[in-house]
Amino acid sequence: ERPSLSLEASLIMAENYFQEIGAFKDISVALTVGAPGADLLVHSKDILQKATDHRLAKPDACHLLQYGLTKGDRKFPEELAKFLSRHYGDTVSSENIHANAGATHGAVALAALLFTSGDYVFVEDPTYFLALDLLRNDMQMNMIPIPTDNEGMQIDTLEESLKTYKAKSNHKITESQPFWSIIYVIPTFNNPKGFCATPERSKQLISLARKYECLILCDDVYNVLSYRSDDPDVYVPAPKRLFAYDDESDPDYKGNVVSNGTFSKFFGPGLRLGWFEAPKRILNLLYKSAYVQSGGGFNSYTCGVVTSALETEMVDELRRNAIYNAAKQYMPEGVKFNKPQGGYFMWIELPEHIDAKDVLKICKQEHKITFAPGEKFSSIGKFRNNLRVSFSYYDEATLTDAVQKIASVIKRLI
Repeated sequence: ERPSLSLEASLIMAENYFQEIGAFKDISVALTVGAPGADLLVHSKDILQKATDHRLAKPDACHLLQYGLTKGDRKFPEELAKFLSRHYGDTVSSENIHANAGATHGAVALAALLFTSGDYVFVEDPTYFLALDLLRNDMQMNMIPIPTDNEGMQIDTLEESLKTYKAKSNHKITESQPFWSIIYVIPTFNNPKGFCATPERSKQLISLARKYECLILCDDVYNVLSYRSDDPDVYVPAPKRLFAYDDESDPDYKGNVVSNGTFSKFFGPGLRLGWFEAPKRILNLLYKSAYVQSGGGFNSYTCGVVTSALETEMVDELRRNAIYNAAKQYMPEGVKFNKPQGGYFMWIELPEHIDAKDVLKICKQEHKITFAPGEKFSSIGKFRNNLRVSFSYYDEATLTDAVQKIASVIKRLI
């Protein structure tokens, strides 16, 4: 059984990043933090210690310090494919697996390899706010927001936008850059809204990507964090991932989807290790790139150690019940939310006349509690009456108390 760490211990362990960016400045509880809690990291440390001893005891261990194999540690694709197949409830082929240095690195690597500044990226509205910054500011891509509902991107709006902007695009499709645009989605346990794309919507998205020669980049960082069963002893996998709908047996198959995954959310973000599940034509472009040829496989040492860890059980227990139960008990009438089925977050909709930033201002002043206002997740400033709370970082008592205080502020503003 995992040890329970105090709030103070959690804050100390977070100083390597969250303190640096000011997440805890004058704050007692930061429900903005989308990271595993300290108790999970202690558990991960124990697993990693055993995995390190196991891997370094092997005769070839010194080769982990050499330029790495292109796809990662020799056994990594095979062991990860087994792990994902168990957690996805679907077959994952090791032939499609390639190690990267985490989902952020994966997104940057693909965008830099396959696109140039000024190319178009179509994003869900709302979506992960740092992806907006990365693609629009760092990669200098032109961003087109597409509204979503509880089934995924709204397909009619997406197709109209694809028609319009493909005619405006200056990207010349070549063998080395076979797509003119990215469709960036979080189709499984979406951040911030929490939905999973439906089968019908997923098929429609694949069809559009093939028709309009787009790359679908799936931010699949929450897929193994499924809690769709009310029985804690029964694991129900997430719905079928979008990559699996891009079926190689289809007559018009080309390979238009990349699933970009990470160990950050269920094992430890400090590992800086993730993976692509990608079609062969994209992996072949990656293998031939100077980026890979110059440095070899990404994060070789950690990849080798985690390969050993994949042979042990990694626990991914979270506290979604605590935050949902507290919201159900304390939130006033007119506030809407759903029980999270996976991931890290709960999306809350306030009555239209309430601005989440006003709620946030009072919560910070009176209770030293923060959350993420909805506008932060929109490239065009929508969702001002929405907010996102994270349930991954704190214990149940802390989450319950924080939600009760947020609810008390909302009641005053209604």
